[in-house]
Amino acid sequence: MTSLRQPVPLTLGTAPSAPTSLFAPGHPGFEVEGMTPDALTGEALELAEAVSAELEGVRKLGVAYSGGVDSATLLALAVRALGTENVVALLGVSPSLARRERRLAHQVARVIGAEVIEVPTHEGENPDYQKNDAARCFHCKDELFTRIGEDVVGEHSLDAVAYGENADDATRHDRPGAGAATRHRVLRPLSVVGMTKSQVREVARQMSLPVADKPAAPCLASRIPFGESVTPEKLRQI
Repeated sequence: MTSLRQPVPLTLGTAPSAPTSLFAPGHPGFEVEGMTPDALTGEALELAEAVSAELEGVRKLGVAYSGGVDSATLLALAVRALGTENVVALLGVSPSLARRERRLAHQVARVIGAEVIEVPTHEGENPDYQKNDAARCFHCKDELFTRIGEDVVGEHSLDAVAYGENADDATRHDRPGAGAATRHRVLRPLSVVGMTKSQVREVARQMSLPVADKPAAPCLASRIPFGESVTPEKLRQI
């Protein structure tokens, strides 16, 4: 088991420089300059406060971050609870991450006000990942959490790492990546407080996150049929 407290040198990727907007004029994300945490009301506010309570005692948090609505909402709620200086977004970067999704992740993090650390991952070198069976997502997440533990946690003095599993995800049996999170003792605050996918989206809307209505964007490897090996060449063709 990889400890998320092991201090080792940090390895960073290269962030995209000055990306152009991915949102067309008229899209809610086009005009938003920053999130609005003070706008939370009702059930959304109660859930946000519950997440804050879950993070109580954490001095500095790393959020495994993809730019999707779950991880972006968790990132925003963590910033709301702990402050921008005490939260970093950890973006796994490999050939399976589409360029557009990488740029979007940086744009959304700027709306939230969070620093992004790109974490290069090498799941494609793992024969078990290449097999592309039902455990592929486990090997991907296991590699991400291993790299975070070995390359980021010590350098940035992180107390904990969290990821954006929601309460609906927790009831499903087809998400092997959850096993990797358990193995590496990664926190799952949204799931713990019972926040469903629809509630995640409502919290995101009230906080003016531009991804509130963003559909799921599976990684490039997920577009290769199960049982057909994952290779760099195939990923480049997608």
